[in-house]
Parts: sequence; structure tokens; C-alpha cells
Amino acid sequence: MVTLDEALDTVDQLSVEQQDMLIEILWRRQVERRRTEIALNAENSLKEYYAGSLHPMSAELVIAALRQELTSTIDEEDACENLS
Repeated sequence: MVTLDEALDTVDQLSVEQQDMLIEILWRRQVERRRTEIALNAENSLKEYYAGSLHPMSAELVIAALRQELTSTIDEEDACENLS
């Protein structure tokens, strides 16, 4: 496996035009990966909906749940950083 530093050193050897092309290619690949992820999430959500696993919630409850999830994610990231 190539390290990030090795990859950057290799990219530095490319011409400016080739670096621009590489950036464009990486950007498009990242966009496509994200689209695939979103599509899978939507598909799973629809399956849960049709299976009756999802229950109606008010906007206030949804926002509160999202805030709680965001807070717990931030807390987990902080805990991981403290371990390093």
C-alpha cells in the first residue's frame, strides 16, 4: 500500500495539466461514491418503510434525535482523539 506522502511525492512529479486532470478524476470518483452511498441509504430506508419498521415522528422529535446523534458522534470522535 502506498502512503499518502508517497502518493503526494508522485503527484508532484506530474505536470500541472496532469495534476489538474488527476484532481478532476478524483473529484468525479468521489462524487460517484457518494451517489452510490446515498442510493443505498435510500434503498434501505424504503425497505424499512415498506416493512413497517419506521414510525411517524414529529419534526421536533426528528430534530432532537439528529442532535443527539450528532452529539454522540462528536463525543466519540473526541474520545478517539484523546486515545491517540
